[in-house]
Amino acid sequence: MNSQHAFIGFLEVVDPLYARPQSQVHSPPQAHAHIQRTTYYQHPPGFQYRDYHPHHTQLVYSPYQSPQRPMYTTPSPPRPASESPSSIHSVSTNSSDASSGGLTSPNPDNLPYFSYKSHYPYAKLVLLNTTVSTNNFLAGWYPPGRRGVIGLDIEWKPMFTKGAPLNPVALVQLADPEYVVIVQLSFMWRFDANGKKVLNMPQELARIMDDAGVIKLGVGIGDDAKKLYRDYKTNSRSLVDLSTLAKLADPTQWAKYNSRQTIGLARLTAKYLGVRLLKGKVTMSNWEAALSETQIEYAANDAAVAHAIWLSLHNLMMSMPYMPGSEAYLFDVIDGVSTYNPYQYTYQTHPDLIAHGTQNVALMNSVPALNSNPGWDSRQHVYVL
Repeated sequence: MNSQHAFIGFLEVVDPLYARPQSQVHSPPQAHAHIQRTTYYQHPPGFQYRDYHPHHTQLVYSPYQSPQRPMYTTPSPPRPASESPSSIHSVSTNSSDASSGGLTSPNPDNLPYFSYKSHYPYAKLVLLNTTVSTNNFLAGWYPPGRRGVIGLDIEWKPMFTKGAPLNPVALVQLADPEYVVIVQLSFMWRFDANGKKVLNMPQELARIMDDAGVIKLGVGIGDDAKKLYRDYKTNSRSLVDLSTLAKLADPTQWAKYNSRQTIGLARLTAKYLGVRLLKGKVTMSNWEAALSETQIEYAANDAAVAHAIWLSLHNLMMSMPYMPGSEAYLFDVIDGVSTYNPYQYTYQTHPDLIAHGTQNVALMNSVPALNSNPGWDSRQHVYVL
């Protein structure tokens, strides 16, 4: 085993088959989303947590690997404080980017890669692949009544046959500064007497998706929620598309994008975090099988980066002279239908905002009927021109 003196954060695997219960274990709080916590929830038997030790790599067990053949994650050097993504406020631009709508954005070739390990160094990675362990952990992480904000992403096995129906969602990733959680739904599927696949979503995961007090973040998150409904008949409330939020929080930067155009996750990552996302062949890999270390890293980063981008956009919105109300970007997907309609919002010039250097502002022609969390935003300012 290689020995490296480097901090990569904490790892936790929920595995009732191989994990050995310990007398003292850390776990999610019952309330606030603070990195430093004073209240802990005791895991039920079967949960294992290993503290980081600088002389050893992190050891992770998972149900599809025997204890004799563990999966190792090799520590990587931490990012210097001067290069921390949270400290990057401005990055160099590439003049050749004018072809993409005239916007200037960071040259991704010159940026380091995003990693949840360096951006959220105290976050624990949790792998869940049984119904019982998923329900137990999520009930402790986000119990009923707890409000919070989490990054969300999903993955499914790609189809290479033209016209073939999409495979069901195999992976759901959730992230905040404390935990990066990967739920492998494909290991919870069953087959009936006729050999037909029977999909199953753990009750606590469905509850969190339907919980209006837990805001879920992502790019194209409305489409992800619709697919979750098609596959698992799960409603999703309090969704925020980061592309929409970026147009509201930073309208001058994205003035070339109309309400129907999506700003990609990679572009938002480069602009607001000063890093780039690692893509490649892993995006088209088999998400229904046992996950490789590369797949785990990719899946964890996609959920964590959504939360990191939201923090930057939230700070921008808090500095705006007129902050949009949550009804301008918060929506639900109920019975597979989104409550958000981009045609309800147009972008017009406001003279007061021009004085503050902001050219565009969302003018709401009507307010969509939202079932989710109308009081989350304490500053319900709506632009009325």
